[in-house]
Amino acid sequence: MSVIRVIALVVLVLIVVLGGAVAALRYRKIRRDELRSLDRRGQSTISPPPSPYAPSRAVRLIDGDATPIPRGAPERPRLDPDRPYVFSDLSPGERDALLTPRSRHDARWALERSSHGNRLTPGSGRILLIVVAVLAVLIIAGALIHRGGGTHHSSSTSTTTSTSTTVATTSWPATLRSESYAGGVANYSVPVSSYSVSVTGTSGPVWVVMKMGAASTLEYQGRVAQGASYALTLTGPSTVSLGSPKNASVSVEGHAVIFPTAPTAPLVLSFTPPATH
Repeated sequence: MSVIRVIALVVLVLIVVLGGAVAALRYRKIRRDELRSLDRRGQSTISPPPSPYAPSRAVRLIDGDATPIPRGAPERPRLDPDRPYVFSDLSPGERDALLTPRSRHDARWALERSSHGNRLTPGSGRILLIVVAVLAVLIIAGALIHRGGGTHHSSSTSTTTSTSTTVATTSWPATLRSESYAGGVANYSVPVSSYSVSVTGTSGPVWVVMKMGAASTLEYQGRVAQGASYALTLTGPSTVSLGSPKNASVSVEGHAVIFPTAPTAPLVLSFTPPATH
């Protein structure tokens, strides 16, 4: 998970840096365009063409009927071919660049450029592709590392589970037989420290007393009727006393406990785990 967090942090930093750079460039471009527009408005001068009509020299009032004064035909407007006339709000420098024959770009190029929006330069396009490629490599590497770690962990867990299950099933015998019997106490060994003991009344009722631990703490005392069962999980060395062993059967974790031959009443079953041998 640490690798995924590092990759996510790197991606977040790259996104923030790239977004900040793009925003700064955009703001710079807008500010530059505004300054140019203000400069054009301040320095622009319009040179209108001269009037094509000659100004009137005088005004004469006519009384009564008078013959109309013949007037000549107006002259056609003429523009001075040696004087440049520019009908635009361009600055003097840009106007000179458009009117100069040796200019690098003409008026058509200027119009086409103004009609298109801002475009990414080849350099910025290459930088964007490099950033995307780096992000893709980091994401793929993180996914492969995470997948490999998860597979290894799963296989280890499976191996451990299967091993523990095999040990648990093979260590239990089919039946538990007493290792020794003296003074009404039968000793049995169990392979685990915590185990479930079940007492069933078979041919009649039986009085049962269950004690657990080295201090022989009383855990259960009562009568189990015929056909009934009582089960309790015990930990460590424990004892189960049966008032009428001929009327009862006992099992530990589902494995039958074999009583000694001709047991006396009461019969005490002592169970000892391997740690206390």
